[in-house]
Amino acid sequence: MTPGNPWVNDIRMHNFRGEMSRIGFPIPQNCRFRRYRNFTIRAAVITFLALCLYEAMQSVGDTPTRRNDFKMKQTPWIEHVQQSQERRKGVIILTSHRSGSTFFGQLFNQRPDVFFHFEPLLPFGYGCAKIDDPLRVEYLTNLFQCNISNQDSLPIDKGSRKQSDFTSANLCLQQNFCFREKSKRMCSEEFCKIPKACWECDPVDSEVASEMCEISHLTAIKVIRICDLMTLKPLLENPSFDIKILHLVRDPRGVLGSRKKLEGKYGFEAIGVTCERMENSLDIGFDPQNTWLDGKYKVIRYEDVCQRPMHIASEIYKFVGLSMTTAMEKWITSNTEGQLNLVGDTRAYKVERKMLKEKLRGRKKLRELIINDPYTTTRNSSATWREWRDNLDFHMVEQVQQDCRTAMHKLKYVPVGTAGELRNDEFNVLGKFCSDRTLPRCSRVTDILFKLT
Repeated sequence: MTPGNPWVNDIRMHNFRGEMSRIGFPIPQNCRFRRYRNFTIRAAVITFLALCLYEAMQSVGDTPTRRNDFKMKQTPWIEHVQQSQERRKGVIILTSHRSGSTFFGQLFNQRPDVFFHFEPLLPFGYGCAKIDDPLRVEYLTNLFQCNISNQDSLPIDKGSRKQSDFTSANLCLQQNFCFREKSKRMCSEEFCKIPKACWECDPVDSEVASEMCEISHLTAIKVIRICDLMTLKPLLENPSFDIKILHLVRDPRGVLGSRKKLEGKYGFEAIGVTCERMENSLDIGFDPQNTWLDGKYKVIRYEDVCQRPMHIASEIYKFVGLSMTTAMEKWITSNTEGQLNLVGDTRAYKVERKMLKEKLRGRKKLRELIINDPYTTTRNSSATWREWRDNLDFHMVEQVQQDCRTAMHKLKYVPVGTAGELRNDEFNVLGKFCSDRTLPRCSRVTDILFKLT
């Protein structure tokens, strides 16, 4: 103890009069120190009251407060985008049913700088009537403009939907957002208190969703309900947008193998229609006279994504004006090698809840259920793309090769001639596929990678 130190004297010793303060400390004789201590106590009390008031304001759950909170959370790069972006950037993932698009869309959905829509055209049904094309393009235009209105305003005859579409389409109307559980942003805390179970949350606030869309660097939309690439021409020529198309294709034999697990005979009957539409879009996409597609259209084979996910993802990001991040590298590695540490999607959460309900236990069992579930995005991708070679009979493969021979030829898928070739992994069914309108493009590096696979 140092008698000359006023702080020590105040805490440790009575003053010479023996007087004590109301909180048990001796009253210091040093007036300057007394004023300092009074100021410190008052500052602490004011700070505590301010924090209590702030917490009370945060706990209010009305919509205006949530919007203010959302604006307060904007990061510096978002503010930069708001100031510098002139044309709305977007990407359309054009594909067909069971072509690996759920995983492919996650390459955009998992990014905080992208606003992602999963099948927003669901209320329009599966038909390809030309009369519906202007309505679909108009709706996509609104989405790229971040005009996310109430789903009841869709100009659709709701009674014309197929019965099989009714349940999912009805959820679009109820939630104000199609497949909101497939959108990481729509399941965030701004919209839902339980992100993993966001299908149980209140409907999406359209105004808040529009604000979130406006501050995003890019809007990505995945669609399987566009039957003709030419339908999208007005969007790509719109001077208000900078939109690019990623045409995701898959070996028709692999498409059939995936559909067969879910749809049985229907998958086989519909594969010819799928190939016809695919072939038509490829003819439009590779026609050099369609200059409106120059620099805006790329074809990606699902099998290439499975074999070289990191390389293809980097090229995709480069094409649409994004950069690869460390977080995305970790996510891609985790979800293409069948790991569970970074799964985190709502479908995997449903599988986990079902597993607990049925009293099944063990991380190994959970991994098996998630990987085998047809709607999750966690896979051992190097093996998934070739599962059809083990699951399809040769006569089914032969029929698909006959019905889809033109599309397979354009995409460089090699037909198998015998049952032995079908089961022989040494027989390569993937030819070299690259041009100025494909990813990856033809280059010496591509040639080396192709030889390695």
